[in-house]
Amino acid sequence: MFIVKPFKDKRLCRPSGTSAFVKVDAKQKYKTYTFLSTKKMLVPLQAVLLTLGIMLPLNQTVVQAVTYDTETVSFGPGTGTNLVDAFIPVIDGATTSFDGAFYEIRYQPFVDAVIRAKNRGVNIRIVTDSDYITNTFTQQLINAGISVKGDNRSALMHNKYAIIDGQKVWMGSTNVTDTCNANNFNNTILWNSSSLANVYKTDFEEMYVYGQFTKTASPSTPAQQKVTINTSTGSFPVEVYFAPEDNPIQPLIDVVINAKYNLYFDYFSFTDDNLRTAIINAKTRGVNVEGIFDLSQYGSNGPYGELAYLADADIPVSIADNPYGGKLHDKVLIADKGYMTGVVVTGSFNASANANDTNSENLMIIHDKATADKYYAEFLRIRGSYGRGTASIDKVTVPAASAQTVKVTLRAPSTYPITKVKVMAPPKWPDPTAANVTAVKSDGTILSGNLSFSGNYLYLNNAGLSGNQSVTFTFTNWMAPTIVGDYTWYVETVTSSATDPNDYLPVNFQAATLVVQ
Repeated sequence: MFIVKPFKDKRLCRPSGTSAFVKVDAKQKYKTYTFLSTKKMLVPLQAVLLTLGIMLPLNQTVVQAVTYDTETVSFGPGTGTNLVDAFIPVIDGATTSFDGAFYEIRYQPFVDAVIRAKNRGVNIRIVTDSDYITNTFTQQLINAGISVKGDNRSALMHNKYAIIDGQKVWMGSTNVTDTCNANNFNNTILWNSSSLANVYKTDFEEMYVYGQFTKTASPSTPAQQKVTINTSTGSFPVEVYFAPEDNPIQPLIDVVINAKYNLYFDYFSFTDDNLRTAIINAKTRGVNVEGIFDLSQYGSNGPYGELAYLADADIPVSIADNPYGGKLHDKVLIADKGYMTGVVVTGSFNASANANDTNSENLMIIHDKATADKYYAEFLRIRGSYGRGTASIDKVTVPAASAQTVKVTLRAPSTYPITKVKVMAPPKWPDPTAANVTAVKSDGTILSGNLSFSGNYLYLNNAGLSGNQSVTFTFTNWMAPTIVGDYTWYVETVTSSATDPNDYLPVNFQAATLVVQ
């Protein structure tokens, strides 16, 4: 029920659950009507009123419903419904069309939902990476009569997006796989925006209809891929860039160049030197910068990754500690959170040459403070707290392929005694062992007997470092790698006041970095 009140009250009456308003001439009396409860008016309001038998005098005015764009930001796992699971109801709600560009399909509930959509008459079109088109999950879709096309090339079709009913866009860093659903840190955005849907549909049809994945194939330009999102609370611009045709690394670098107050990033893979230089320059001009890296990529990239270079520039960087047994799979950069100029960059695009030059990718730049603040809160959730203590190293440079003695020192702060220390030796260096590592406190106490080793990690238990005491780890007869670049000994600590005695936290500044040249 709703009441139509005289317009002299300066009120607009709205039926429950709708965005349709009715104005009534001041001479009319109050009236009560029963109204259809819908989220969006699909026919003129006058026609609905006539259908209900409601006759309005000629001098009454009807204000038509306004339809707004919407943006639903989600993170996972650990924040509620897992991300692919949350996507299933969206697929179940599709009525006419479902176009999807998915790097890998490996999650049975997703497959089942797409087949259900096909069976109720939804037109399904899918593009995937050819490396995965023969897996059992994709083959189920093909066997159900769904059209699935591969990219048929060595580079990756790395997108993770869908266009639903020509109106909604689902995008972000999340593959439709079991691990991205339940284990890997990821983000998604569900947009209800026909403008964005048109932008993504153009890219989708470039791949699906025309089989084009090259730099010269784009039927649209970046200027045509900039839209305004109009929500019930305001408007903001969104830019979309597709790789390889739009050179997405440059607008990403431009966001860093234009940052005035702060920068935060969390990347699965970050190996682009130009982006690294832009971030260091931002730090130099006074922008607060922090970053998070994925452990598996740090280990495989070694000096090709950017962690050590940023650490050497006194930028706080950490490696994600994922309690869900997965990776940091986000590809996110946040600029000027907390300010009206806040920006978020997200999508499938890792900061790498392959992503920019050969892969099929999408990168979205969202100019919206509220969105930036949401992504910053997720950044803090992933990063967690910093550990106590400061790390240092006794060398600045060493020759490649040379035998070295390297000393890494961890100093406790004045007010937080440290009970445990964990040091991860850099990728490409030998794994530390009891044969070549010793530990000695600043008061001369030998702690080598408290060391244990696992792969490229060493652990110091019962460190007993009180205020301002330090421990020095000496790595002897270590062969420097042949690959030149920056390398960091990554240090984590546990203090005596920690509620979890095994909760190692990374020190704020990973300053134990040297250059192999």
